[in-house]
Amino acid sequence: MRSSHRCTVIAASVLVAVGLAGPAAASPSRSGSCPVPFAAVNPSQLGQAIEDAGAPQAVADMAAGEAFAQIDKNGDGTLCYIPIGRKEYVNVIDNVVPRAG
Repeated sequence: MRSSHRCTVIAASVLVAVGLAGPAAASPSRSGSCPVPFAAVNPSQLGQAIEDAGAPQAVADMAAGEAFAQIDKNGDGTLCYIPIGRKEYVNVIDNVVPRAG
C-alpha cells in the first residue's frame, strides 16, 4: 500500500472514531445524578443541610431558595451539595448543566 493511501485510511479511521465518540460524550447526564461525593437535594433538603451546617432556619430556607433560583439552570428542581466543613456553608452545584452547542 502506498503511503498516500495509508495516510488517507488512517485519517478516515480517526474521523470515524471521533464521530462515534462525539455523541456519547455530548449526551447530558441523567437528571438527578450528581458527581461523587456530592448528594442530590431538593429545596427543602438543601434548607435542612444548610441548617445542619449551623445556619438559623430562616436563613437556611432563604439561602436554599436563592440557591435554586440562581444555580438550578436546567430547572429540574435538583441540586448537588456537599458540606465543606465551615459553619453555615455548603458547596452547591447544578446536577446537570446543558452543554453549549
